[in-house]
Amino acid sequence: MSMNKCFFGYENSGMNLPNDFRHIELDAGTPSHDNEMLTSNNYINKLSKYVYADRSLKPTVKISSFSKKTGTLPTFDKKMSAEDAYVETIVRKKFSYVTSSGLVDKEFIDTVYTHVIQNRISVIVNGMGTDKGDNNLELLKVRAAQAYQDKRYGDAYKIFQRIIELDRHDSEPLYRLALMTYYGKGCKSDKRKGISLMEESSYRHGLYSTKADNVLRNWKYKNVL
Repeated sequence: MSMNKCFFGYENSGMNLPNDFRHIELDAGTPSHDNEMLTSNNYINKLSKYVYADRSLKPTVKISSFSKKTGTLPTFDKKMSAEDAYVETIVRKKFSYVTSSGLVDKEFIDTVYTHVIQNRISVIVNGMGTDKGDNNLELLKVRAAQAYQDKRYGDAYKIFQRIIELDRHDSEPLYRLALMTYYGKGCKSDKRKGISLMEESSYRHGLYSTKADNVLRNWKYKNVL
């Protein structure tokens, strides 16, 4: 249902969507035509214009029945463990429209990553996109999870460091990095630094601030013993 809302424009999803219209001649000349991503409102406005108002575009969206889990992430259950990170779903979209040369079909294949714990779409990657996503926080999180699953812990650690360089207000990457630092996954174990990162996670916004509080209580109680 969340995917339907994003792709069909029933409401403002609050996330950016791949700009399919940059590959469709009907949209040429509009201010946002060359943008790789569109705000959901902009995407919806274009879709409404071409599909409902002008009736110049006929869309078909098929969500593939094939989905798979991808990536794992460090978490805490009495001690460090791992949890599933994302579900990867392939979405095929086809737009048909008429030009002076005849009927034109454009098909796009997007990869949708849904966060397992938060049960929400985190990021959509356009198969025709050119942006490598080096500054895309949500895509970097996916890459970190995939690296962690592949036991490339050093790579995962560096990616989490990059994420918090870009945004230090999200509790989740701080929580993940704190665990890896404390237990020495992808780095030399540094318990003091791990505790400091976990304390920072505990007072940031997000679901993982509560988890960070629980971990800190466990670590501090263990230290007392």
